[in-house]
Amino acid sequence: MSESPTVTLTAVRASDLESLWNPANVAESENRYQEMLAESDRMIGADRSFYIEVLTQLARAQSVQGNLPAAKVTLKKAETLLGDPEMTFRVGAKIRFLLEMGRFQVLEKTPSQARAHFLQAWTLASNSGEDFFAIDAAQMMASVEPQKLKKEWTLKALQLAETSPQAKAKQCQGALYTTLGWIQFEVRQFQEALGFFRKAISFTQAEANPKKTIVAKWAVARTLRALNLIEEALDIQNDLLAEADRLHIKDGYVYEELAECLQSLKRAGEAQVYFDMAYRELSQVEWLTDNSPARIKRLKDLGKVKGV
Repeated sequence: MSESPTVTLTAVRASDLESLWNPANVAESENRYQEMLAESDRMIGADRSFYIEVLTQLARAQSVQGNLPAAKVTLKKAETLLGDPEMTFRVGAKIRFLLEMGRFQVLEKTPSQARAHFLQAWTLASNSGEDFFAIDAAQMMASVEPQKLKKEWTLKALQLAETSPQAKAKQCQGALYTTLGWIQFEVRQFQEALGFFRKAISFTQAEANPKKTIVAKWAVARTLRALNLIEEALDIQNDLLAEADRLHIKDGYVYEELAECLQSLKRAGEAQVYFDMAYRELSQVEWLTDNSPARIKRLKDLGKVKGV
């Protein structure tokens, strides 16, 4: 495997630090942010905006990997610089700090403190025309608010994404439609959920991102199954299986849905194969094993996986 190309300040600015974020390999992202930090630290001058922003993204990578003590130290460095009266910084640096401090506090299980930081980020970003950050803040507010307010905050984010002249903000629409879909799905408003998921597909297809399109189509098929439109759901999942195979992806969620559809159609023998495949993939997903052990056990039992 070839090494990742070296990332330099000339290639990445604060406006696209997100391009270094790889959720599939957060350790790699952390290494890149460390490289950026070392380079930006050599910059002379009172404006430490870029340095502060890299610190916040480094803290995010550390937090996601469970290294909360390191993330806390990194965020403290950013906070100290932001509080230095001799330093100048762009508003984006302060907003990033507020967002990452909030995300850190969510992981630290102090959601009330996180909410205060997300609300500050929303207000500051909205008042300064930083639409992308305002959308991020609204999404984070939705994540910590009670169920009845989740949709309200997500709709605020969507309205901003739809009306913003900023390309980066507009690109959030697909993800926001998906979020709204799952909010409606959770309260069993399946027809509304289906509408949102179908809108999300049009945006992922426009991005020419096959993996995102698989996720969006999977959500449509899952909702069709919830509406008892099993044959239609199965057709979509079979198409997704072929697409995943073409991309050399082993998608446990597609296997699981294929199994559930086949089981509902009383095709237990065919379903067993996919339950087995789903178990072998999804039992490797730590979040699922920690939070949905009954779901994993069901896959194992219906797949009749022995000695695993």
